[in-house]
Amino acid sequence: MNNLKNNLNNFIRDNNKFIYFTLPERIPYSYLITAENLLGMMLLNNPEDFLLYFSCAVLLSSHNKAIKKEKNINNISLKGYSFKNFIAKAIDCAIKENLDYIKFDYVYDKNNNPVIYVKLFDTQFSFHNVELTGKMKWAKMNEKEQYQKQYYEGLKMQKGAWEMFNFAINQENLSKIVLDGSGASPKEILNENITKFGSKAKVLNSISTGCFMDTNKKKKNFNKEQKCEM
Repeated sequence: MNNLKNNLNNFIRDNNKFIYFTLPERIPYSYLITAENLLGMMLLNNPEDFLLYFSCAVLLSSHNKAIKKEKNINNISLKGYSFKNFIAKAIDCAIKENLDYIKFDYVYDKNNNPVIYVKLFDTQFSFHNVELTGKMKWAKMNEKEQYQKQYYEGLKMQKGAWEMFNFAINQENLSKIVLDGSGASPKEILNENITKFGSKAKVLNSISTGCFMDTNKKKKNFNKEQKCEM
């Protein structure tokens, strides 16, 4: 656990919080599909799983922002951001399991839009338009360990979405994907999608939550010690 914390801190520091990065213009379809796959199928058992999970959401959010900018859309449909509901589920998981490495706060920006800040160790992710759940309200009201007052720390996560996703998916100790019956690692899911769709970027519409599971495969039984099924 400490290894990931230190490695993540060093990664963010070495990239200067992505301040000097530009928003990715084209993200390969195989990576976007993988991010959707993983959001729909991952079990969150450890910090590495949470890192990849949040990184998947950031990758999709970055892609949608690039599409919005390219097409000059002023008010992109919230349906295109529906994957962010998975963030609420992840935070609920952390509260339920009383995890000490996840901290969240729920605030409103200058335009009165809801914003979730969620920290994995020392690294802050931020997401707009995430539903405030009953568990979050309860955790804040009762000052549970997972609630922590936060302010925006200047980490340009969407600009570094590509680098963050690749950093996260190459971590050791990631849980296997069992809900589709494959038992594959997240990296194997990515490689399979690269084989199917290639690694070149394409012009795409906004991504929501397809969660492309093979429904013909039977779900395997998974260890009861595994924490949260998304």
